[in-house]
Amino acid sequence: RSTARLHPTAQVQLGDGLYAVRWVVGQVTEAGMACRFLPRRDVTLKCLGEPAWPKSLWGLVKEPQGWLEEYHLRSRVESFWGALKARSPEKIRKQVPHAQVVEATLRAVVHNLRQLCYWRWVAQLEPKPNDEPPVEVGG
Repeated sequence: RSTARLHPTAQVQLGDGLYAVRWVVGQVTEAGMACRFLPRRDVTLKCLGEPAWPKSLWGLVKEPQGWLEEYHLRSRVESFWGALKARSPEKIRKQVPHAQVVEATLRAVVHNLRQLCYWRWVAQLEPKPNDEPPVEVGG
């Protein structure tokens, strides 16, 4: 519910097996979003009182590649936030909610600038052909 309130234009909710329970799928569907929760190992398509449950998994059954492609967005987002946390593990220091959003956004901008600088540096490198002898280090 809070996700729907904070992001009213959201169309898909992504999550791992922790969120793949019927009542969560029901709440997400009531909020007007589609679910892409990776199901647990022993899951069935039986609705057991939640009509949105089989609908949320039917895409995985019918078109697994497309479903997993949408689900993969989650891993890309999590790797971004993981890299951000690894670089600056301290908690956000601001107390006012608006200032917290600004600080988190600035951290993301700094991360993106670092990535841009890295890729510009990589683009300037010239690859060596395989037939050249290895370059000796030292001496």
